[in-house]
Amino acid sequence: MTTQKRKTTTKTDLKGALTRLLREKDFEAISVSDITREAGVNRGTFYLHYVDKFDMMNQLIDEILQNILILLKEGNPKNKEEALPSIVKIFEYLREDFDFIHAMTLNRFNYTTKLIHDFLYELTKQITPIQETIQSVYPLPADYATEVFIYSNSAIFIHWIQKGAVESPEEIAKIFFRMTV
Repeated sequence: MTTQKRKTTTKTDLKGALTRLLREKDFEAISVSDITREAGVNRGTFYLHYVDKFDMMNQLIDEILQNILILLKEGNPKNKEEALPSIVKIFEYLREDFDFIHAMTLNRFNYTTKLIHDFLYELTKQITPIQETIQSVYPLPADYATEVFIYSNSAIFIHWIQKGAVESPEEIAKIFFRMTV
């Protein structure tokens, strides 16, 4: 097994362990020892990848956000119709990593909120019709209007996750777009 493959497997094992533990107890009560024991790796291996459990969580969140942004930028959407396939892909991606995202949402709500906020902020910057909708619907200074838009639309993501991703990615993307533009 190559070093890269082993590194990926170890990080996957650690993420899976954290996911299982988040379903059982609060993040604050989880130790690095708990994570490594659950993953079946030693603490030294954990510290090759992460500084501590907070660094681990931050890296996992950053990875999700980067993957979402890549999906959003595919096809360089400039309007609602062009953006819909990218949004469907984003919901498909979230569904593929649903165990972790759901556990994180139940346990570390502020991490999920930041992830969704950052994604929606990028969405507002990239799709002109959304910017126009924000300006016309919310008669506020631009930065306040954007925040109102982001937080109201975050509710769709969070509700979908908390419900267990019952709706298909296509269904939830259409619901999301009915609210955005």
